Amino acid sequence: MNFEKYGTMSIAKMLDKSVYLHKRSIGTSALYLFVISILIFVIGLISSFIIILPFSVLMTKGLFLGSMFEIGFFVSIFMFVLIIAVLYYSLDAIRQSGIIIVGSNGFLDRRADVSDAIMGAFKNIHRVLSVIIAGAILFLPVLLVCGGIIALILLNYTYGTWLINSMLILITIIFITAFIYFMTIHAFSIQIAIIEKAYFFKALKKSRQLVKGRFWRTLWCFISSNISVSLISLSIYSVFTLIGGIIYALLGSSNLNGELQAVLLMLGNIARIPIQLLVSLFVSPISGIFMTVLYYNMRFEKEGFDIELNISRLKNS
Repeated sequence: MNFEKYGTMSIAKMLDKSVYLHKRSIGTSALYLFVISILIFVIGLISSFIIILPFSVLMTKGLFLGSMFEIGFFVSIFMFVLIIAVLYYSLDAIRQSGIIIVGSNGFLDRRADVSDAIMGAFKNIHRVLSVIIAGAILFLPVLLVCGGIIALILLNYTYGTWLINSMLILITIIFITAFIYFMTIHAFSIQIAIIEKAYFFKALKKSRQLVKGRFWRTLWCFISSNISVSLISLSIYSVFTLIGGIIYALLGSSNLNGELQAVLLMLGNIARIPIQLLVSLFVSPISGIFMTVLYYNMRFEKEGFDIELNISRLKNS
């Protein structure tokens, strides 16, 4: 028997492992994403309506009532963006929870079906939300400083247009840099919340410990995984685009009347939407599985967790 199954891996091996695990669970992952995406869409739609309506009224008042309300207008925009961002990342993290469970179980040679993924996602909602809230609290100073500076720049009309634009670009670059850094050092917080049952700042702290000394590698792994998924999706879209182009050429050379051709072309454009959704359902899980494999690999390197797994496997064999 091979007891050297678990061990540190290169980026290429992790990508290969992720694709292999995805192939084994592609039906489970796709069906899970289909079900959970519908639920999250409904929740997001209701929540967005509840949030957007009052803030839209406040911002509209700020526009119509003049300079006395300019500060309030910017505060309303800031709070609106903050709440929407937290809502988006919360729903996306809940959506990814089931993929993390599928990827983790596959990595550990455990079976995971759709019900496991869905139930696991809902059982871990409180942990996932706690991590999102903790992350928002930690990142809030950056938002306040950058948002405050932007508001002061926009409210002060004594500067020239060139200077204002330059300052806005600089603040935007600083904000994006801080955001990328923050997201990278906390890249494994959701995996830790789900797999290690950690809450709030404890999950964020553990993620920082795993990433420490491996920041650029983590960032590159995240970028490369998303590029790989995008390239796979693009290649599939290209096949359908080629088929659509051939059909379009055939329709153009046929004797069909113009109205019928227009209807067929319209139906073809409408068909792109479900095709794109299907491609997303079957391809997007690779990224979440890869980050889960990377999480385990980080634990192997930092904690020697592979030794623990190999010993446990040996005892159970």
